[in-house]
Amino acid sequence: MPGIITIIVLSALHACLGQVTVTTDPTSEGLKDQSVTLKCNFNGGTADFVISWEFTPKNGGTPDVFFHRTGSSGTGTATGRFIGRVTVASSGSSAALTINRLRTEDTGTYKCEVYFITTKNVGSGVTHLTVQNLPEMVDILNYPRGEHVYTPPKRLVQFECKATRALPMAELEWRKNSQLLHGAHTTQELNLDGTYTSTSILSFMPERLDNNAILKCDSKQNSPLLQGQSKTDQIMLNTSGAGIRDIRPWFIIISCAVTLLGIV
Repeated sequence: MPGIITIIVLSALHACLGQVTVTTDPTSEGLKDQSVTLKCNFNGGTADFVISWEFTPKNGGTPDVFFHRTGSSGTGTATGRFIGRVTVASSGSSAALTINRLRTEDTGTYKCEVYFITTKNVGSGVTHLTVQNLPEMVDILNYPRGEHVYTPPKRLVQFECKATRALPMAELEWRKNSQLLHGAHTTQELNLDGTYTSTSILSFMPERLDNNAILKCDSKQNSPLLQGQSKTDQIMLNTSGAGIRDIRPWFIIISCAVTLLGIV
């Protein structure tokens, strides 16, 4: 009997307060440093309503009501991390939120809540936003971009490339001039902010004819928003040794090891 009474009381309270139907997009995507608009439409009512937007980070934490406005013509001010970066275009049936200069940490859940003061009707809807971005950096480790690197012909050499803080994760491709090189070993690491760092290690034997060839490490991400965009790093192969004053010690070590193994 107590359970039945509780249900009746909750049902009566629900009917008393009433509900506002709020329509939002379940998911949305935006690009770092760009803008994104999150939809929030609701059924009509009186003009005396309150709009609020609440943010919960992807990795958890306390929900933060960062925007609050009364009525379609009232003023609203963002707080916290969103100061100076958000606007809300509200009318009698809409309260779209635009976030400018997106940051990686803006990824999370956004709740739009509408409350009509006179009727006490209330409703809310949520959107899960993912902020995508190119890698912060793509780097062939230990070499400045464009450096001429001594690579003795017929000797096994190894290069390592890293793409940091990308979302979605970056796949790394190696090319010698326009030729795609296969066999690289790639790993991905999930960072605390939800981005990924990719590391690719390439081992190959250059030919004498590869002198002055461009070795390139290129990032690729599976995202329509990032289609046609990538970051890259490159060096020049020097198989002749001309102009090389300092042969890196690890080349000597690898060359000696390969010779001892009878590969050459």
